Amino acid sequence: MWDVSAQHAGKNSIALTVTAYFRDSDTALVEKPPVTTIVDVAAPPTDNGWLFGAKELWQWVTGAVTSLGGLAVSVSTIVALVVMVVRRQPPGAGADDTATTEGDGDGPRPRARPVRESRARLSGGRLRTRSTAGKEHSVRPPERRAPRS
Repeated sequence: MWDVSAQHAGKNSIALTVTAYFRDSDTALVEKPPVTTIVDVAAPPTDNGWLFGAKELWQWVTGAVTSLGGLAVSVSTIVALVVMVVRRQPPGAGADDTATTEGDGDGPRPRARPVRESRARLSGGRLRTRSTAGKEHSVRPPERRAPRS
């Protein structure tokens, strides 16, 4: 097996001579006359030193980043699908079916009331907040300074 490369574009000739030697000696057992063939070379290989290596490295990096991006999108899609399936409500378990408060124990149970967030009120110059438990807290507003002139 041989690897041959051209130095110039165009028609080039290749000559192959086969010689068989006895073991590791210089004694030639068989030598065939050269076989010559003409090859049309479209373009010689380009090797621009470090710039060629940098181009190959850049192509490898962009390919790796593209592959990792595709993998990340695939994994996130699978995770989102799993979360969606896990959080899915079974059919017939709507909000109207579970909101009943009456029952003989065999029917649907009452649904827990949602927790309300506290609201702030301004009363008599003071900021008052009311928590969900009904306790009142008084908070003073920050003092305002007169603008400097």
